[in-house]
Parts: sequence; C-alpha cells; structure tokens
Amino acid sequence: MAIPVVLDTFIFPSKSAVLKFVKEEILWGYNLSEQVTDVDHDRLLRELVQRGDASGEKRGGGIEYFFIQSTSAGDRAFVRADARGIWIKRVDDREVDWSYVTAINAPSPAAEVKDAMRVAVETRRQAFRDAEFAAGPVTCHRTGTTIEDRSSADVVYENPSWGELTESFAVSQGGWNAIGTH
Repeated sequence: MAIPVVLDTFIFPSKSAVLKFVKEEILWGYNLSEQVTDVDHDRLLRELVQRGDASGEKRGGGIEYFFIQSTSAGDRAFVRADARGIWIKRVDDREVDWSYVTAINAPSPAAEVKDAMRVAVETRRQAFRDAEFAAGPVTCHRTGTTIEDRSSADVVYENPSWGELTESFAVSQGGWNAIGTH
C-alpha cells in the first residue's frame, strides 16, 4: 500500500505522485531563472520546504519566492551541466538551492507523524466522502462548483485545518519527536 504524502493543503497518493507532479509541472514547467508564479505551485513548494529536516536553514528569515535555476550554479559537485533545480530567494536576498526530492523522501519527524495520522483517518475520510455522494453529485463546500463523481473529490480539513489539528495533537503529546511512527 502506498503511503500518501500529506501536506497542510495538498494530499498526494504517494511519494512518486508528488515527485512526478513537482518535476513535470514546476521544475520543467518554468524556464531557467523564471520565478514560480502560480499560487498553488508556490504554496506546494512552501509546504514541501516545511516537510524537510533542513527547512529552517533553507528558509532563513523567510522565503520571498521560488525560481528555477541550473543546479550547477550552486555548490553541488558532480551534477550534469544541464541539470535544473528549484531555488529559494530568501527575504535576506540570499539564493539557496533546495532539494524537493530530499524533502519528499527524507521527511522531518513532523511530516512522518502527519503521514501516519492521515493513514489512521483515511477510512473515515473516505466514508464521509462516500456518504456525501450517496444521493448523486455534490456541491463543493469551498468553491460552490458541482463535483460529478467521488473520484474527483477530496475531503479537506478546513476549520481547523489539517495543520492546526496535527500541531495541536503533537503539542498534547510533547512534540513531534515524542511521537513514534513505524
């Protein structure tokens, strides 16, 4: 069974699904030196940065924006001359390269706990979704658009958000590092 990648506002069915999306839609969806301007792409990258263990180091005092750049422009040795990466332009004017692959494949303790929590509630989320569609198409509670079939729908925690729910739980347990996952 694939373990979903759970971010605050995005859910992917597996690591390979989010890796593919970022590579195809963001890494190769922008030109070299181009700023990531799509609001959803920017939000996804910000959530992925938080997922990685080196998130504080990469964010510094804050992220101004993301952009696509050649990885050879950084301090990486042994990369192909044509390899590209996602870079962070920080508010302190520093530009740092960042590995979305590492953030996805080697998540922080918080990300691992959030993934485990999502697996634990997935059956209930699906049951809620199925009950909503029992009488036919559903009107999205957030956008007001009609969703024709349940395979196109997802249940998103809104108030409180998934991030708020999981953070509150972690605090009640003594922090992310106090919660074991396997």
